[in-house]
Parts: sequence; C-alpha cells; structure tokens
Amino acid sequence: MILNIASYILCVKNDIGKSYQFIRSANENFVLQGTEAAYIPYIMYLLLPVYATIIASLSLIREEKSNSSILLIQRIGKKKYLAGKLFGILIVTFLTITIPMLINLLLCHLTYPIHGYDSAWGEPDYAIGLVSYNADNFLDMVRLQHPTLYNLIYIFNYGIFGSGLAILAYALSYYNKMKVLYFAKIPGALFIFYIVFNLIVSVFGLNEFSIQGYIMPNVHGNIIGEIVLILLIFGLSIGIIQRKIKNYEVI
Repeated sequence: MILNIASYILCVKNDIGKSYQFIRSANENFVLQGTEAAYIPYIMYLLLPVYATIIASLSLIREEKSNSSILLIQRIGKKKYLAGKLFGILIVTFLTITIPMLINLLLCHLTYPIHGYDSAWGEPDYAIGLVSYNADNFLDMVRLQHPTLYNLIYIFNYGIFGSGLAILAYALSYYNKMKVLYFAKIPGALFIFYIVFNLIVSVFGLNEFSIQGYIMPNVHGNIIGEIVLILLIFGLSIGIIQRKIKNYEVI
C-alpha cells in the first residue's frame, strides 16, 4: 500500500502547476508506468516474493500456535483440509496485493485525464503506434488499444504470481529440517531463488519464462510463457505438498 500511495503522490506533486498539454493520461500515471517514480515498480518486483511469503508465513505461525490442525484433519480429511488452507492463502495473498494497486489506478483515474501523453516516453497519442509499439513486449497492442484493461491485467498478474509464490513458500515450510530455510525464514530463501531463476532465464535468452515480463510493463513476454510459469509454480507447490502429506506429522 505504501509504495502505491507514494507513487501517486510523486506523480501529482510533479504535475501540479503544469499545463494540460504536458499532463500524461491516467493509465500512464499508474504505479507500474509512472515516470516520476520509475524505481517503484522495480522495488515491487524485487519485494514480491518476500511480501507474498510473509503472508504464507503468518498463516503457518497461526497454524502452529493453534494445535487444531490435527483435529480438523481427523474430522474432514487431509485433502479437504489442505484444499481449504491453500485456497485461503491464495485469496488472502491475491487481495492483499491487488487491492492497493486497484486503489492507485482508481486515484489516477480520478485525478488525471483519460487522454494525454500516453506513452512511457511522453509522446502524444498519434506517435504511440509509430514509435513505442514493440510486438515482443507482453500484450503491447492491448496497451495501445485498451490501456485500462492493460493495467488491470498486470494487477491480476501481480496477484496470481504473488499467490503462487505464497503457496510455494507454504509448501517449502514442510521441509523444516533444511537449515537454509530455517535461518532465512523461507521468504529469504525464496527471494534468492526468485532472483537467480529470473537471471538464468535472462542469460539464456528465455525472457518469456521470466516473471518480470508479466508484472512489469514494456518487457518481453507472451501468453504461453505466462501460462507455463503459472503452471510450474502451482504444480511444483502442489507436488511438494502431496509428497509430504502422507504423514500427519508434517502438517
């Protein structure tokens, strides 16, 4: 929430007193696209795994303090218990991440005009398709034709990838004997994995399999790559959990 509000304040502060012709559109002042606070999307990108896994960690702490998991498992079964647990983490993480971004987008639409200097380089409307369009960037045509929908898709992507990372962190919590996860408290370990993974795919030119391309605008990516990443994250998480729930003591 703080980063989203800070981005909005910086944009408004920069535009106070400016002529209308120099004011960019509401969608281009959104937290992920605003030029006055261009460093904020990078901070959000780097902190996503930490922020998401902290939510999962809080759920795990509550679970450990309340010794009710064994009773619930005995009453409703392991599968239903875990399904409810994972669904809860997914929903809470998704809403916690997306609601502040939706508030930022709403504030931008209440403050700025729908039409303005719409490109990331401050170009007028007629120059957008001629200069700033890049077919390799994720949904770049949507950015040009439906800018609000474009921002909403990125908000959804933030929520779904954050939820996936939170569920993965919850799954990794079953490996309590791993010293790395013990001392790094899981978010730190997943943060390192997150950064290393994105660096590796970038070095090998597999940018369509980098999470960055789907949570930061103007980065290469495609729908197939996004689907593969989502399936990989959720599939890995569920696979770890299914392997570990054979015994009650791991819950």
